[in-house]
Amino acid sequence: MKALRRLIALGLVMPLLGGGFYLELGTPSASSDPKAKGAVVLAHFIGCHEPEKGVLTATAEGVVGGKRQTIALTAVALGKPGLFAISRQWPVDGKWVLRLVGRHPQLAVVTNTLVKVSGEGFDRGSAVMKIGSLEADAVEALLR
Repeated sequence: MKALRRLIALGLVMPLLGGGFYLELGTPSASSDPKAKGAVVLAHFIGCHEPEKGVLTATAEGVVGGKRQTIALTAVALGKPGLFAISRQWPVDGKWVLRLVGRHPQLAVVTNTLVKVSGEGFDRGSAVMKIGSLEADAVEALLR
């Protein structure tokens, strides 16, 4: 009887955990798509709700010479649906964090990803990923 109750509970919880809409970070050198050449990071929508329909907004948030800057970035769509390449469009100087925001036209959900960038790559270990809005100081914390 206990086992049956557990199975029923699991059956009720699983639909809540299924689906989703997320951004996955990737290394550009792992892509054979020529448009990924020279990119700093790849952003790939994943999930069960047609992730290829995701809309990506990318900005570089940084501090250069003590001044805070925000730069809108262009993400290049690659051949695989829902996969984008982001190249350096921010100054070499300073400290920088990429803010990647994913929205889906059919879902009332937003996915946020922050990741430190330096040189020609990104620091996967610094990545902060969250469904919904991020804390106001999340970018500042990564820029310290």
